[in-house]
Amino acid sequence: MSIVVSLTGVYDADGGAIGELKYWIGARLGKTHCSLCEVTHSAIRERREWSETRSTLSVEFHTVHRDEQSSPVSTATNGLFPAVVAQDEEGVAYLLLGAEDIEQIASRAEPHLALVEGTAIGLSWPAGSLRNP
Repeated sequence: MSIVVSLTGVYDADGGAIGELKYWIGARLGKTHCSLCEVTHSAIRERREWSETRSTLSVEFHTVHRDEQSSPVSTATNGLFPAVVAQDEEGVAYLLLGAEDIEQIASRAEPHLALVEGTAIGLSWPAGSLRNP
C-alpha cells in the first residue's frame, strides 16, 4: 500500500495577478465559483482556521491554481477542478477529492479538517497523521 507524502489542492482559477483579479471580480459578480477557495481563503487572505489545520498535518498540503499544476497532479485531476490530490512516495498522484466532494465540504460548519479526511483506495497515511495517529 502506498503512503501519502503530500497533498495538493488545485483551485478552479488561474494564477498570477491577472488570474487572481479575474477570479476575485468574477466571484463578487457571482460569475465564478471555487469551493476550495471558499474553504482556504476569505475575500482577501488565507483563513486562519485553514492555516491552523494545515499546520497540524504530518504531510505538506500545497495549493496551486489550475495553470500551475505539476504533470502528475494534472493527470490526476484530468481537467476537473477544484480538486485535492494525494501523492505517494513514488510521485504517483491520486485524486482524493473532486469538485462535488469539496462543494459538500465547503458547506460544513467546520470544513477545514474535512478537506483532508478523504481516503483514496490503495493509500495509507503516515504514522502520526490525523488519519493514522
